[in-house]
Amino acid sequence: MEYPYCYCVSCYAGEEEKVATKISRVCGCYSLVPKYEREEKKKSTWMKYQHVLLPGYIFLYSEAPLNFGLFYGISQLTGCLKYDDGFELRGEDLKFARWVLRYHGVIRLSQAVMEGDRIKIIDGPLQDYEGVIRKVNKHRRSAMVEIKVGSHVKEVWMSFQWFDAPQQIQKKES
Repeated sequence: MEYPYCYCVSCYAGEEEKVATKISRVCGCYSLVPKYEREEKKKSTWMKYQHVLLPGYIFLYSEAPLNFGLFYGISQLTGCLKYDDGFELRGEDLKFARWVLRYHGVIRLSQAVMEGDRIKIIDGPLQDYEGVIRKVNKHRRSAMVEIKVGSHVKEVWMSFQWFDAPQQIQKKES
């Protein structure tokens, strides 16, 4: 569903799910705590785990403008991303919030291939993400991705399924 109004609020890290549920109940909006899936090796076995993508941040989506006066009773809430003329997300922030919504709040594993010293995302959520990959650790199957919300920049290690051979790209595209 496409929501015309998008917002980003902050809360104490670790309280995101609780606050998101309270906000949804109070104002009837759809709330998401963005998460990402990462593979981690535990006892020689690769397992998938979900982690909060932006600790302390919640995205809110609604069909009508939100009344922020309703939020005053939520003690764990610490603020709201605000612009000079209002709270509605815009520009790159709005683009990011809609990207998170497209994946229902969970950024699953993407597939990548090394082409020389360049990374090419061939499938998954990061294929249509317009961000910066800062570092790569093939041994840990991950890359450091720069994520920006408002004036905050966060670097997150995200997992990839790595492919080495160009033939695998051709198989994937056919």
